[in-house]
Amino acid sequence: QFRGEGAESFHQLENRSVSVIKQIISQHQGQKVLVVSHGAFIKTLLTSLQSRSLDEIWEGPYARNLCHSIVLGHEDSGVRVKQFCDEDWGNIT
Repeated sequence: QFRGEGAESFHQLENRSVSVIKQIISQHQGQKVLVVSHGAFIKTLLTSLQSRSLDEIWEGPYARNLCHSIVLGHEDSGVRVKQFCDEDWGNIT
């Protein structure tokens, strides 16, 4: 597990990313929102939303520079990944 001195761990990043997306969903019900961040944040968030282990974070699909993902969220029904780093959700195994 990589962690630079003074940097947050991937578990801390996962907790922060999930908390942030839930807050955004709560504050912007029924709206479209653009969230821009770095690859590690996005990949960690999407890995968590798929209920995958952080041990799988380095497996595909990969969060390449300038890729985009679509996450649908509703405060009552939860969060669903529609597109993961330019890959249609239906193509992800």
